[in-house]
Amino acid sequence: MVGPVYLKKPARVNALAYVFLLALLVYAFIQFRVRRSLKDGREPLMVSGKVKTFSPTGRRVLQLFERMKVIRYENGRRRIPDNVRVPERVLGYLGLPVEIYLRHLPP
Repeated sequence: MVGPVYLKKPARVNALAYVFLLALLVYAFIQFRVRRSLKDGREPLMVSGKVKTFSPTGRRVLQLFERMKVIRYENGRRRIPDNVRVPERVLGYLGLPVEIYLRHLPP
């Protein structure tokens, strides 16, 4: 769904277009990396709807992260709950460690 966007200055319209372009590039990169990693054909990826595929769309890949939860404590410590399934295989395809969710970022 897309709603109206009101921007007063042409420079802001250009900036928003660049943000959208970057988001699309990240989306396409995620899809490309996962598909390239699955190319060996050993084991398909289980995506939403319990569908096994060797060529998932970017949307299906990102859906694997929708239920990802991280608990953040007041002292800044972070923890992934035991009942949350971390899509470690997909993170590996993207070259990202699971610890990326647990790193403390300064405010």
